[in-house]
Amino acid sequence: MTKTSYSKTLEALMVSAQVRARANKFIAIYTTTEDLDLRIQLDSAIKLLSSNEYTQGVAPTSAGDRLNLDHPQWKPLRSFCEDAIASQKPEWQVIAERHGWQPAAT
Repeated sequence: MTKTSYSKTLEALMVSAQVRARANKFIAIYTTTEDLDLRIQLDSAIKLLSSNEYTQGVAPTSAGDRLNLDHPQWKPLRSFCEDAIASQKPEWQVIAERHGWQPAAT
C-alpha cells in the first residue's frame, strides 16, 4: 500500500527535524495532494513554521527535537490526518465522501 498524503503529513509531524526541513516536507506534500482541506491545514502549518515568533524560541532548535503534537498549533493537523488514516480509505475516496459521494449500495 502506498503512503497517503495523510500518513506522510503525520510522519513529517512526528519525525525529529529542524524547522526548515519540516516545512520543506509539508511543502512537498502540499504540492502533491489533491485534498484541498489538507492543503489548508498544511498552509497554516507552513506559515506557522515560517513565522518569526515561532522560529525565535518556540521551535525545536536541533535535528533531534520533536514537536509537541498535543499543542493547540499542531493538534488539528494531527487529528485531521489520524482521522483520514483511520478510515482506511484511499485518499480519493476520503475527498469524494467529504463532498457527498457515497459508494453504490450492493
